[in-house]
Amino acid sequence: MKIVILALLVSVAAAAKLDQLEQQVAQQQQQQQQQQQVVQQQQQVVQQQPQGRLDRRPVVAIIKDERVAPAGGIYATEIETEDGVTHVENGQAGSAGQSNVQGSYSYFSPEGELVQVNYVADELGFRAESPFVPTPHPLPAHALQQIAFAEEQLRLRAQGQQL
Repeated sequence: MKIVILALLVSVAAAAKLDQLEQQVAQQQQQQQQQQQVVQQQQQVVQQQPQGRLDRRPVVAIIKDERVAPAGGIYATEIETEDGVTHVENGQAGSAGQSNVQGSYSYFSPEGELVQVNYVADELGFRAESPFVPTPHPLPAHALQQIAFAEEQLRLRAQGQQL
């Protein structure tokens, strides 16, 4: 009888430990499922966020990159990319201590049209030439008349005449 009672106590103790172990396994599985749900939710949030414009642009290889290092104020640069962008620039020291630069760049517009700009920068400032560079509208006739009138008034005032 003692053996039966002892066996019964051992089996109850073993069953209790087994029950605890099953509970621990169930808790671990539940935690893993919760973690997986959190990860999936985070992935959905990341996928729903808009991506930056730069992220969608393809990588463009540089076909040509030639540079002549500045020596005595003279330098040259020529760059070309596989998507048709080019940039050529030459520079030299100017007579008044400034840099005189002459160059051009070109690229294809979103409509597929070749855009080319030639430029000069020197003691007179920066000047760009291209059919794509915007130009101001001509001044209306009444504005030109007002400017001429103001210039005449300034001229007369400079001569000492009373207005």
